[in-house]
Amino acid sequence: MSSYNPIVTSLREGLNTKYTTQRSNHNFTSAATDAEIIASSAGQYINITDLVISTDEAGTVSINESVGTMASTPLIGPLYLAADGGMVSNYSRPLKISEEEANVELTITDSTKVTVSTNYFYSDD
Repeated sequence: MSSYNPIVTSLREGLNTKYTTQRSNHNFTSAATDAEIIASSAGQYINITDLVISTDEAGTVSINESVGTMASTPLIGPLYLAADGGMVSNYSRPLKISEEEANVELTITDSTKVTVSTNYFYSDD
């Protein structure tokens, strides 16, 4: 059975022609608070298309957005992940960060190894 979806494929092809998709991959070996995983870009919004998080031990992970010195705002989570577990989110419509020039950050509340991989692009609207 094919996993071809013409709507999703059309959307992704449209995004790929207008925007440049970028990737980030970060490995953490202990607890972290507001660790940047996607940097802001002047006058731009971050649009996440794919998010993958994996852990080696059970732990709690949150994805946040933050602008300048303002306190971070929860975006996803907290996620209570099992040992040797994780989560995968492939957004058919990109997850747009609500604030212009915001960073995307990760908080890990337990001492666990975590890897976060993202696909994203910047847009001016």
